Amino acid sequence: MRNYGNGYDKNTGIFQAPIAGSYIFTVQLCPQVNRYIVYNIMVDEKADTLHSHVDSKVKVCSTSDTIVLLKAGSRVWVEMVNGNTAILEDHHRSQYFAGVLINVSRE
Repeated sequence: MRNYGNGYDKNTGIFQAPIAGSYIFTVQLCPQVNRYIVYNIMVDEKADTLHSHVDSKVKVCSTSDTIVLLKAGSRVWVEMVNGNTAILEDHHRSQYFAGVLINVSRE
């Protein structure tokens, strides 16, 4: 795991923007077969991106992206709406939450 700028807290799963700018965030979650998951990418207490996925036949992972303009100190995290017990992780599938600064803001 890389954490350049130390904006991500692995204990809480929350990213806090060290500087203002445009960021892209990507989430990958892998539901168990025949299970339904719904999750949001949250930005400062508001749902920015809602994503849902059901895997009905094979073990397939789902990804979701969002590009947001953040102020320094803004917080971003993934929040399960339902289905958090339906997540599958094994030697072929894993979950991740990644963020990259695209452009620095001149606020």
